[in-house]
Amino acid sequence: MSISEPTGYAVSGAQDGNPVAAAAHRLDDALGRLEALVEKRAAREGELQSALREARDENAQLRELLQTLAGRVDAAVSRLEEVLEE
Repeated sequence: MSISEPTGYAVSGAQDGNPVAAAAHRLDDALGRLEALVEKRAAREGELQSALREARDENAQLRELLQTLAGRVDAAVSRLEEVLEE
């Protein structure tokens, strides 16, 4: 029983009639593709972590602004209540 070459692969080992070399070449190609994907994913993860930090910083700034504005609105309401009571 012989192992047939997968279709769509042009490898030097298969041309030489050495199925082990052909399999090693395919494995090397597959590992290269996996390494490229891992590097791409790592870069994307770094970008996402940076975006998350920026969003958290902006959220903190907006919370501070909201507290400031809420204080101003409370002060304005208190003054209006005082004026209306007079």
